[in-house]
Amino acid sequence: MVIRGRMRVAPVFAALVGIAPSVAHAEVCDWLAPPEIVQGERRPVTADDLIRIRDIGPPTVSPDGKRAAFELRTADAQTNTYCIGLYVLDLADGGRAIQLDVGGDVRISGYADFGLSAYPDGGLQPSIPRWSPDGTSLAFHKRSHGVDQLWIVQATGAAPARQMTMSETDIERFSWSDDGKTIVYSTRPEILRERERIGAEARTGFLYDERFVKAITPPWPLQAPAEVFALDLAEPIIREALPDEAALLTRAVSGVDGNVASGGRRAWLEPTMFMRDGALWAIDANDRETRCLADECRTGVQAVWPSLDGREVRFLRNEGWAGGGKALYRWRPGSAEVSKVFETSDRISHCQPAGDELLCLREASTIPSHIVRIDPATGTISTLFDANPEFAALTLQPARRLEWTNDLGLEAFGDLVLPPGHRSGQRHPLIVTTYRTRGFLRGGTGDEYPIQLFAQAGFAVLSFDRPAEPNGFDFETLDAWFHANNVDWSDRRSVNSALEAGIAKVVALGVADPDRVAVTGLSNGASTVEWALSNSDKYAAASISSFNSPVCYMALGGPARADVFREKWGLKGLTDADAHAYWKPAAIALNADRVRTPILVQVSEYDLPCGIDTFAALREQRRPVEMHVFPGEFHLKWQPAHRLALYQRNVQWFKYWLLDARYEDPIDPEQYERWSKLKEEAGL
Repeated sequence: MVIRGRMRVAPVFAALVGIAPSVAHAEVCDWLAPPEIVQGERRPVTADDLIRIRDIGPPTVSPDGKRAAFELRTADAQTNTYCIGLYVLDLADGGRAIQLDVGGDVRISGYADFGLSAYPDGGLQPSIPRWSPDGTSLAFHKRSHGVDQLWIVQATGAAPARQMTMSETDIERFSWSDDGKTIVYSTRPEILRERERIGAEARTGFLYDERFVKAITPPWPLQAPAEVFALDLAEPIIREALPDEAALLTRAVSGVDGNVASGGRRAWLEPTMFMRDGALWAIDANDRETRCLADECRTGVQAVWPSLDGREVRFLRNEGWAGGGKALYRWRPGSAEVSKVFETSDRISHCQPAGDELLCLREASTIPSHIVRIDPATGTISTLFDANPEFAALTLQPARRLEWTNDLGLEAFGDLVLPPGHRSGQRHPLIVTTYRTRGFLRGGTGDEYPIQLFAQAGFAVLSFDRPAEPNGFDFETLDAWFHANNVDWSDRRSVNSALEAGIAKVVALGVADPDRVAVTGLSNGASTVEWALSNSDKYAAASISSFNSPVCYMALGGPARADVFREKWGLKGLTDADAHAYWKPAAIALNADRVRTPILVQVSEYDLPCGIDTFAALREQRRPVEMHVFPGEFHLKWQPAHRLALYQRNVQWFKYWLLDARYEDPIDPEQYERWSKLKEEAGL
C-alpha cells in the first residue's frame, strides 16, 4: 500500500476489511528535527506552515526522572507524506533532544462500539513510548505495511531500533515486566478469522445487519477478543502470557504505576459512573485512605500526582468560565483545604511527574504545542523543548477571549481574532469556527477552517466553544444522557442560542458586519451549522464537513444504530407520524426550499452517504451548494494534500461570497465560473 513519495488510495473494500489507506513516509526526514537557529525576517503564517507543524505525542519520563521520550510528527502536503520520529530529551538545563528512530506510517485511531471491531475515524494516534524499568531502553509502536508492531530501541541511540514482533494484527497495549526481562502485549488474532468469514459470506451476499456502518459494504468485523502474549527478550521468544503477566496491562492502562510515590504512598481518582466527576483520594501520613473534601476536589479534576515524598498531592483541574481554563492545585492529605498554584487559559495536557516537578505539553492560542516543566511549589513554567521554533518568526494575529451566556444561562466562550491592521470602528465579515477552542488556534475542530489564514484574508474570526449539555452529566449511562439531551432538541437549541449570543457580542464590539456572517463545522459543529441554517436567514455563507439528515441517522448508520437512536436516545423514526415535524428544525434536507445560504461541503468518502439526500434536495431547489469528496478519508481528514486543499478552498470560498473577491491562482481554475452560476441561479 505504500509507494515512495506518493499516496495510493485503497479501495473502500480494502479499507473496510482492515487495510487502512496509507500515506508514504519520507525516506529521509531531514525536515523533522527542529532547527537550532531560525533565520529570516518576520512574515505572515502560511497554509504550508500550518500543515508542517511538528506535533508532539504524549511524553513519558524515565524512571530516574531525568529524561523524557516522545514521538514527533510532521507532514508535507506537496508529497502527501508524513515524517515520524522517536526522540529522547535530557531534562537538565540546556538539555537537547536526540533522535532514536525515524520512519513508519501514521497510526489512525478508531471507534469500537455497537459490538464491532474498531473502525477508523481519521484521527492520528501517536505512539507513546514506555521506558524499561532500568531506563536503558524504550518500547514503542511503529506501523508498517498496515500493522502496528512492537519495537525496542536503546535510550542512548547507540544502536538502531529493532522490530520485535511480526504480528498479523495490530499490537495494542503493552507493558514491561518489573524486572525488564519481558514485554507483555495484547492483540486480536481472531479478527483475521472474522475477516475470512466476511470474505466467504461475500460469495452468497452479505446479510444486512448490525455489522454495517454508514451503509458501506462489506459489513464490518464484529469485536474480536484481545489475547495477551509475553515477549521474553533474552531468547527472544513469544508465548501466551501468564495471568500475573496479563495483569500488567491493566496496571499500565489504569496509570496506577504513575501514581505511586516513594514509600508506597498513592493518590488516585475514584472511578464514577459515566461522565460524572470522581472523588480524589490519597494515602495520608498515617497510611489511611483519605478523601479530599474541598470543593475544588469535587468537580473538574483531570489528573493527580503525589509528590516525591508522598506527603502532598498535586492535581490539574478544569475551571474558570465554562471550564475553559486550567489550574494546578496542591493538597496535603488530611487537610480540608487546597491551595492553587497557578491558573491559565492555555492548554496544559499529558503531564507526568519528573522528580518532584511535572513535565507537560502546553500550547497557547498563537503558540503550538511544546514541552514544559512545572514547579508545583511555585507555579513556575519553563520551556524545555520547542518543536516549532520557526513560529517565533511568524506573524500571527492575537486572540481575545470573550465570555457570555446563552438563553438558559449556560456559560460559553470564544476566541476572537481580527485581521492585521484592524482599525477602531472598522467592521469585517465574520467567520465562526466550531465547536471547541482550546490551545493553538489552528483550524477549529477537525482542523479544516484555518483561523489565522481567514484573518489574513480580511475576516474577523470567532473560534466558538459550545456550552455544556443543558441536562448535565449526572446519568448512569451514555444512552440516558443522550436521551435527556435530545428531548425537544434541547442541546441543539442551547448550542444555537450560545452561537447567536456569541455573534451578537462580537457585533456589539463594533468589529463585525452583521450582514456578512459565515458559519463552519465538522461533526458536532456540522450539526450546529445545520440547525443555524435551518432556523435563520442571517448567515451569508457556510462551509460544512458533512450533513446529518434523518436518513443519515435512522438508515445509513445501519440497523444497530437506528435501533439505539430510536429506542434509547428518543429520536423519531422515519415512519413515525410526527417524524417530519420533529426533524425539520435540525435538518437542511427538510428546509431546502427556504435555505438560501451558499454552502460549501467538503466531505470524506466515509461520510459521503450521509450527505447525498441533503445535497440532492438543495440541487433540486437550485440552492447555491457545491460538494467535494475526499477519497480514502474517514470522519476526520488526515492526508496532508487534502488538508492543504481544505484550507485553500475554504479561504477562497469565503473571499468570494463575503468579499466578492477572486484569487488569481485559485485551487480550481473553473471554480469561479461555477460559483458565479450558483449565485445567478439563486438570485444572490
